[in-house]
Amino acid sequence: MDPNHLPGRPQYVLQELWQIGSDHFPRLNDSRWEDLFTTLFTNSPIGIYLAQKGKFVAVNPQFEKQTGFSCSELLNTPPLNLVVEEDRVRVRDNAYLMLKGFDSCPYEFRIIDKRGKTRWVMESVTSVQYEGSPAILGNFMDVTQRQQTESALRESQALYLDLFENANDIIYVHDLQGRLISLNKAGERVIGCPREAVTGLNILKFVVPHQQDSIRKIVRDGIRRGQVSSFEVDVITDAGGTVSLDVRMRLIHKNNMPVAVQGIARDISDRKLIESQFLATNQKLLDIIEFLPDATFVIDRDHRVIAWNRAIEELTGVKKDAIIGTRSYAAPFYGYSHVMLVDLLDQDDPQSTPDNPVVREGQSLYTEVYVPNVFQGTGAYIWAKASPLMDAQGCRAGAIESIRDISEKKGTEDRLRYLSLHDSLTGIYNRTYFEEEMRRLEATRSTSVGLILCDVDGLKVINDTRGHGAGDSLLIGAARVLKDCFRQSDVVARVGGDEFAILTTNSEESTVEQSCSRIRLAVCQYNTLHSNIPLSISIGYAFRNDLKRHLSDIYREADNNMYRDKMQHCGCGR
Repeated sequence: MDPNHLPGRPQYVLQELWQIGSDHFPRLNDSRWEDLFTTLFTNSPIGIYLAQKGKFVAVNPQFEKQTGFSCSELLNTPPLNLVVEEDRVRVRDNAYLMLKGFDSCPYEFRIIDKRGKTRWVMESVTSVQYEGSPAILGNFMDVTQRQQTESALRESQALYLDLFENANDIIYVHDLQGRLISLNKAGERVIGCPREAVTGLNILKFVVPHQQDSIRKIVRDGIRRGQVSSFEVDVITDAGGTVSLDVRMRLIHKNNMPVAVQGIARDISDRKLIESQFLATNQKLLDIIEFLPDATFVIDRDHRVIAWNRAIEELTGVKKDAIIGTRSYAAPFYGYSHVMLVDLLDQDDPQSTPDNPVVREGQSLYTEVYVPNVFQGTGAYIWAKASPLMDAQGCRAGAIESIRDISEKKGTEDRLRYLSLHDSLTGIYNRTYFEEEMRRLEATRSTSVGLILCDVDGLKVINDTRGHGAGDSLLIGAARVLKDCFRQSDVVARVGGDEFAILTTNSEESTVEQSCSRIRLAVCQYNTLHSNIPLSISIGYAFRNDLKRHLSDIYREADNNMYRDKMQHCGCGR
């Protein structure tokens, strides 16, 4: 490169530099020095400038690039014009000391470039002679990015230190042998000692004796696996008390090798106390449930059994040890998976069936149902009540179901219901049921209804001469004869002392006539087997195939026909 084209009077500057170089390296001739320093000045990645009497004399292209100013803009201007005002005194003082012969080390300061941006530079300067007078030769390096990185690092370190020191949780670091390296203020407060007094001590010194082996194993195994898991531990304070901590630990690595363990520990003493109180209260509730007379079980929000009392053990034969923690609470009742009342609590309108009616009262559900698998498979009717269990915040924590064996009550109710609708002597339907069926058929406006009325002839004579026992036997026989002559869907009822009535539906009038003939034939067959007290029945029937006729009219018609038959017929039993 031609030195005559270098910016800022380089021919004079380079001559001075060549002279300095030739003084130190006399083996290089002037031509080689000229080429060398021209190349260095022009192509150096570091900004280079020469200043004399407080003004720029020369700058290289890199200096122009770093400041944004051209050579023509910089020449004969004070270098301090580029410097941020707050840093000017320090830069001027450094240059003054250097010119006085003191050593000058690299130092950093801020400049304002042509675009108005603040940039950090690192500068080193030396005193040279230029045209017979002292001058400053400086090199100039942009370190803005490094400064920003270091500033971010300092901020990060300050933030970490602030978090470390002022965190509510305990933060500590120990080496791989367990020796404490650092501890924050929260740790000092919990332990009750300044960090200086405990640094270097093994962390197991603070652990209650009966937990030391398990904690040692957790940490040792975690380091071996490359990770350390969470655990709970009780530590001893300087005052002799204990504090419960929930600890989460991680390994600190350097060069991909573990070098220490960092732990974050939270004081859970209050929580442990609440848990202890809850467990005590819960145990009281479990004790109460255990001795309730009704079979009772409790499930949590995940439908796992958490209580199974003695009464339910006796009912199902399943011990609590076999079912606690499972979701199989239905199997002891049904022998297979089945919906229980507690499973319906979340339904706004639980579905009911005649065999399984479900009633809601407030938040509780009630039902009566037959369960086939209890009492060693003999089955039972049960009454059940299910209610939700809420926690202190009003959230669903589980549910409880109480069960009572009502088989005896159910049997009594069924017997009473049976007796209310059946004749106690003959076992067929009674007049009450017959009249209800008449009303039902009338309300549903059923057509094709046949009605047969029968009267046992001579019953009063038999009661008077042979006794009421003989008369009752005859009535029982008559009921059996009549029932055997009709379908199961037909209604055969005793409607009076010696009167019977039969209702048939979905039939023709000819079918009803055939039924009357079948009765007479069955009576004859009965008498061949019971000749000592023969049976005689008068029969009358009527048929409705027109909805304009009421069943009460049909009944009167059949009754008239029956009395006409009683007056006229001569049966085989007479």
